[in-house]
Amino acid sequence: MRIGEFAAASGVPVKTLRFYDELGLLRPAGKHPLTGYRDYAPTQLAEIAAILALREIGVPLDDIKATLRTGSPARRRALLERARRGLRQAIEEKSRSLAWVEIELCRTPDPSVTIRRRPPLRVASLRARLGEYRDIAELERELLAKVPERLRGKGRGTLWHACDDPAIIDAEHFVEILAPPPERTRAAVQTLPAMSAACAFSRDDESASLETFAAVRRWLATRGLRLVAAKREMYWRDMLEIQFPFALS
Repeated sequence: MRIGEFAAASGVPVKTLRFYDELGLLRPAGKHPLTGYRDYAPTQLAEIAAILALREIGVPLDDIKATLRTGSPARRRALLERARRGLRQAIEEKSRSLAWVEIELCRTPDPSVTIRRRPPLRVASLRARLGEYRDIAELERELLAKVPERLRGKGRGTLWHACDDPAIIDAEHFVEILAPPPERTRAAVQTLPAMSAACAFSRDDESASLETFAAVRRWLATRGLRLVAAKREMYWRDMLEIQFPFALS
């Protein structure tokens, strides 16, 4: 069969057949010594069908090539088992996303939550137990009084070590620093580690931020994720960025 006839019979474009030949995945049965035209045997229709079936379930071409080359049933089974694990994981992830969509359709829309990678941040900080959430403003003033403006970077925010219960509010306000503040200050100097976080933005007021915290918490729960460090709140002028560091449950 000439390559065009084979392409029509197999449903695979000529360009793809040439690529598979170059890759060594499916060699033609023969090539004309002068023109280089490719010829395929009818029995190769079964081979291309096997390749297409494996590609349809997401198996990489290199894995298909290695498996077909050996012709080992055990190796093909191992390949299919890996594919099954990958598909199951994809189904679980899609199911979590579907659950989130179903919840969203049944209530007032929550803020958009995205996964973002946050770099490490060198900060000076003060930690205290607060009587109420708005007391964070006083902790911020105390910290900024201890860190000269010339030493500050642009980033500032709060680590909420405990804030779900209004009776127990453990907060640590921080400001990015370009150099350590004087040793006589009470501010702690530390580097907040890089992290993957579920993030959402909120207006800078208590009611909106509490709603956003709750929305991110629900987002994590529907995806089977868990909080692994203090919740982080970054201040961007009149907006807050709520960050929940997470890992798989």
